[in-house]
Amino acid sequence: MNLILNDYLKLFVLAIFLCIPVSTILGNNVRITTLNYGDKDLNDQSIQVNLTLEWDNSWKVTTGPSNHDAVWLFAKFRDTNGMWQHVLFNYDISMDHGHSEINDLATIDLSNDDGFGNAHGVYIHSKDPIAQQSVSYELSLKWNYGQNGLGNDDDLSIRFFAIEMVYVPEAAFELGSSGTENGHLYEYNGSTVTDTYTVNSETEITIGELPGNLWYDIKDSTASYKQGDQLGPIPNDFPKGYEAFYCMKYEISQGLFAGFLSTINKEYADELLKKKTSQRNNITSADDSIYTAAEPYAPLQFLSWKGLAAFLDWSALRPMTELEFEKACRGTATPVAFEYAWGNNDVATSVYTYSNEGTNTEVVATNYSTTLGNAMYNKTNNTQPYRIGKMSSFNLGSTMTRVQSGSTFYGIMEMSGNMEERIVSIGRPEGRSYTGMHGDGQLSEDGLANVTNWPSNSTSIGTGVKGGTYSKGNGRMRISNRISASQTYNSEKKQIGGRGVRTAPTN
Repeated sequence: MNLILNDYLKLFVLAIFLCIPVSTILGNNVRITTLNYGDKDLNDQSIQVNLTLEWDNSWKVTTGPSNHDAVWLFAKFRDTNGMWQHVLFNYDISMDHGHSEINDLATIDLSNDDGFGNAHGVYIHSKDPIAQQSVSYELSLKWNYGQNGLGNDDDLSIRFFAIEMVYVPEAAFELGSSGTENGHLYEYNGSTVTDTYTVNSETEITIGELPGNLWYDIKDSTASYKQGDQLGPIPNDFPKGYEAFYCMKYEISQGLFAGFLSTINKEYADELLKKKTSQRNNITSADDSIYTAAEPYAPLQFLSWKGLAAFLDWSALRPMTELEFEKACRGTATPVAFEYAWGNNDVATSVYTYSNEGTNTEVVATNYSTTLGNAMYNKTNNTQPYRIGKMSSFNLGSTMTRVQSGSTFYGIMEMSGNMEERIVSIGRPEGRSYTGMHGDGQLSEDGLANVTNWPSNSTSIGTGVKGGTYSKGNGRMRISNRISASQTYNSEKKQIGGRGVRTAPTN
């Protein structure tokens, strides 16, 4: 087997380095600094891939949110003139003693994803508590190339991809804020609509107008079910946010999506892309099927449900549910009525100005608030979305707070504002049947997601959007606002993007 190293290095720079913001507070600038291959085991048909993975401003805390950031690392390969396929790493993976400049050790987390001892990717994160440090980890990954159908003498190209993630621990949390947001969830008691509902397990949740049940009111009198059909129950297997999961730290960037498109059939890639080039969306391709983004650090716009589902299946992630969305924002904190992702109900209202606009160091230069939550919506900016992680890039240094950066309880960025995000809804049976299965890295023959019990690629029924957007008012940014939590958008909209999650390994 001959692995083409130069192709790997070139594409890693394209798909990883350029699509990660280089000036964020909570983790950025993922890079591989060394790469080599160990001896092949001809009998086992496996090979060791050794690399050094680095990124900046990584963290792990054991108080407060008690969580950490991580990198989800996965790879694609192809033989001569073949299609790109997903690399299967050995579940019994080993790791050399990694270290950062402060001698922290790393942990690798992974799952037996296919039931045959293979993982579709690995999480890498700090073993010990650290506070916004640069980290460098030496990894040794075993690739079971024989289980990918390869022989010992095949010539291959390989590309690695890395996505920054945030760990959301297992814990009980509240649905609803004790406010009266549009379509908000609450515990029914027959008189008030402001009692929050406690999620303390992944067991079935009853929806109905009896005391103790989960309930929500419908603001839309038509049959469009924008907030939902008020039916249930929410089954045991529907991911409710109680169990631990990893969430993408940022919205899907144009650079990351371009890397995805570059490893699937060009005909299907063009169909998913739709060549939407208005505002900041500007992903293009040459005849060689390599897609590039003019602004790889900008969030992806015009993201259809089938486009999001295909990306998540390809990257071995899965869609986020609306209950997981609330957990990722609020965490275990006591709810605050009408709160945003940063934990209170105060938001900046001045129009931002920018420096280095259109570059990977784009930041808010003036009019950001040092006391109110900062977010991209129609009062601070209503023309186009801005660089992922931008709200964590003010000139406040280490004194920046959660409110100033607009981050969630767990340190996830842009959950209020910038782009509305596609989620799986509890408001339709097609959403409630979702069981949280992960993608396996391989798409269908027509370039679409093919994971059991994911909402339909063709109809999108069972999905919705949450989180608000740069082009609309502040009400939609509130954590518990469900004005469109069950509204089917079966076409591309300039204000809609998304991100993915993955159930945390239990080993």
